[in-house]
Amino acid sequence: MPMYRHDAASEIDNTFSLTDDEREIVYLAKEFADEYLAPALNDPDFGGNGYAGVIAEAAELGLGGISTRADTGGADVRNVVSVRIFEQLATGDPWIASYLAIHNLATWMIDTFGSHDQRHQWVPRLCSMEVIGSYCLTEPSLEAEATALSTSAVPDSDGYIINGVKDCVLDACCESTVYVVMARASVADPHSVSAFIVPHDAPGISLVVDQETMGQTRSLGRLYLRNVHVPAANILGGDGDGLRIATDGLDRARLNVGACSLGGAQAAFVKAASSLPQFNDVFPALLDSHEVQLRLADMHTDLEAARTLLLRAASSLDENALERLEICAMAKRFATETGVDIATNVVELFDRYGIVSQHGVAKIAADLRIHRTLEGTDDRTRTVIANSIAAEAAAQ
Repeated sequence: MPMYRHDAASEIDNTFSLTDDEREIVYLAKEFADEYLAPALNDPDFGGNGYAGVIAEAAELGLGGISTRADTGGADVRNVVSVRIFEQLATGDPWIASYLAIHNLATWMIDTFGSHDQRHQWVPRLCSMEVIGSYCLTEPSLEAEATALSTSAVPDSDGYIINGVKDCVLDACCESTVYVVMARASVADPHSVSAFIVPHDAPGISLVVDQETMGQTRSLGRLYLRNVHVPAANILGGDGDGLRIATDGLDRARLNVGACSLGGAQAAFVKAASSLPQFNDVFPALLDSHEVQLRLADMHTDLEAARTLLLRAASSLDENALERLEICAMAKRFATETGVDIATNVVELFDRYGIVSQHGVAKIAADLRIHRTLEGTDDRTRTVIANSIAAEAAAQ
C-alpha cells in the first residue's frame, strides 16, 4: 500500500504567500533542523558542548534576530514567516526551537521598545548570539495575571532596586546573559509594571537550574533577584510600559510556542508514517490496518488545521488587527493541544517502542506537553478568548 508521508517543508507556502527570499529562509531553517537539531532529539546523551555547538551554528545562520530590524543585524521577517521558521526548527528538536524562540522574543522586545542607545548596545550582540537573552514574566505563584506580579522595582537615587523570583526560565545549553524582567514599582497600583534590561552578572542575581521537567530530559530554572540595582538607563520603554510590552510579547510568544508544538507534532507524524513499516516483524502489516490509516488521516487533518490557524494569527499581528490578542490565544491553545494529541497517538502506535528515547517520539511527547503550559496554560488562553467574547458582546 502507499505509505502516508507528509513533509511540511514542501507545502508551507501554499496558503500565505512568501517572497523568494522568505521562502529561502524557511528552507534554510528546515535544513538546519535536519542537520543539527534532529541529532539532539535522538541522542539521549546529547548535551553540554553539543548544545553550545548547535547555538553557534544557529547564530551563524542568523537565527538570533529573526524578527528584529536590519540596522542592528536582524533578519526583520514578518510574523507569518517567523512561525514557519520555528515550526521547521521544531521538526528537529522542539525544546531547542523553544529556547531560540525565547531568545528571539527578548531580542525583539529590546529592538522594538528600547531607546537608540539600548538597541545599539544589546541587539547586535543578541542577533549574533554573543549574548543570550531571556524574557522573565512568570513567577512561582500560580496567579497568571501580569498585574499580580510580586517582583518589585523600588526607585532609588539613580535607578531601581529589584527583588523577586522568576520561574520557568528555559535552559537548553547555557545560562542567558541578559534578561528582560517585568517588575512592579508600586504595590498599590497593579498596573505600575515596568520592564528592565538586567545583565546576568549584576550583583544579587542568580539562576538555579534545578527543575527537571516531565521525563527528566529537560530542565527549567528559577531566577533569583536579591537587591539587584538596575540603572535608570536600563528601563525598557518608560515607567509603567511593562504591561504593554508584556502583552505584545505574549502574543508573539504564544504564536512561537504554538509553532514549536506544530513542528514537533509534524516530526512525530512523519516518524509514524515512515518508521512503522520497520516494525512489521513485530506488528505485521501495521500500516495496512484501516484503524491506523484513519488515525493517520486525522493527524494529517489536525496538523493542517493548526498550521492554518497559526498563520491566520501571525497575519493578524503583521496587520496589527484588533482581534490579534484573541486569535493568538486561539492559535496557541489549538496548536499545543493538537501537538500533544498527535504525539500521544504516535507513542501509542509505536507500542513499547514509543517510550524508548532513541526513537525520539517519547521526547517529543514530553516536550509538547510542556508547551501547553508555557506562555499561558490552556485555561489561561481560554480565559483570554472568553474575555474577548464578553467584551465584544458588551460593546454591541
